[in-house]
Amino acid sequence: MPRTYYWHIHHDVIAESTENIEERKDYVRCNKPIQQVEIRLRLMIPVKDQDAVGKAYEEYDATRDKAYEEYDATEGKARKEYDATEGKARKEYDAIWDKAYEEYDAIWDKAYEEYDATEGKAWKEYEATEGKAWKKYNVIRDKALKDYNASLWELHKKEHPDCPWNGKTIFPEEVQ
Repeated sequence: MPRTYYWHIHHDVIAESTENIEERKDYVRCNKPIQQVEIRLRLMIPVKDQDAVGKAYEEYDATRDKAYEEYDATEGKARKEYDATEGKARKEYDAIWDKAYEEYDAIWDKAYEEYDATEGKAWKEYEATEGKAWKKYNVIRDKALKDYNASLWELHKKEHPDCPWNGKTIFPEEVQ
């Protein structure tokens, strides 16, 4: 079954493709707030100029994918560094634990404090790196989505003149 572009499959994207619009409509009927169902279903109509939307979506998708690859590489590296640090700290902790079982209270507390301090620092470094990478990805993805939505604005007005789309969502404030 070929993919077809529809206006507003999701409330925050101007147009997307799907192989089965009825599955999405069923999902909306069963899982979205009752006050949103009618407007969502009414606005989910096929795009007339499939080629124009397809080209614009491919550009958006490529930009988003590239940004996610950068995020994934940065997050992966940060995670490996965290895992290596945590693994070494865990090994040291376990070695002390094994040797000192008989002196459990005094040695365990010290070993765990060292592990906890090392792990905590490593986790904070991971979170900081991952957070920056995620923010960068979101900025690029959000700009790409904004550009994608803007590139289809005129076609959307022509094909979907009664739509409440404001450039970001199909919902007026009172429906959210």
